[in-house]
Amino acid sequence: MKKAVIFDMDGTILDTLDDLNDSMNRILTDYGLPGITRDQSRSFVGNGIAIFSRRAVAGAIEGQRLESFVRDMNVYYAAHCELKTRPYDGMPELLEELKKLGVARAVVTNKAQKAAETVAARYFGDVFDLVVGDSGAFPLKPAPDPLYYAMEKLGVTPADCLYCGDSDVDIATGLAAGVDTVAVEWGFRDRIQLEKAGATMFAKTPADLLVYVQSPR
Repeated sequence: MKKAVIFDMDGTILDTLDDLNDSMNRILTDYGLPGITRDQSRSFVGNGIAIFSRRAVAGAIEGQRLESFVRDMNVYYAAHCELKTRPYDGMPELLEELKKLGVARAVVTNKAQKAAETVAARYFGDVFDLVVGDSGAFPLKPAPDPLYYAMEKLGVTPADCLYCGDSDVDIATGLAAGVDTVAVEWGFRDRIQLEKAGATMFAKTPADLLVYVQSPR
């Protein structure tokens, strides 16, 4: 059995898309730029707020003005990240079951550290042993650095760990870290995209992850 499960956040444990889309459209409006659709946001997220912002502005602003845009987006989203966000069905139950089994639980996300900690506590209480977000201490995913850090803090090896995510970024991260990686099918990318990214293990529901957790190493 695995000793730890590490989760991506957006699109994996939490449906954050509406709050992300609403926040981005608010900042786009403030800067006099056209808004984007929910589907556009779905395809733009996954690499952190800075790249989400760059994709959303589509080259309309650059340089210091773009840096200001990213800062404003970070501040606004941090204050409005709990309005429409919700856990995916079955996720709270899965996390409690992992806790009962003695399996460590952590989050590794490209979301800003403060926002990641806020929503993790808001929707899951203290069920996570560790939340690793974008604090500037590591390169963002798909670099494996934050995943290595989480495993070190949890005291587990790659062989002891399962990583779960919903995007090509997550698949690349898990592969780079040498960790068994499960692609979840309820998130922001479809199965075809995940297969193209190299995913070979899939979960249709949170409960499906228990099969991978409990399988012999």
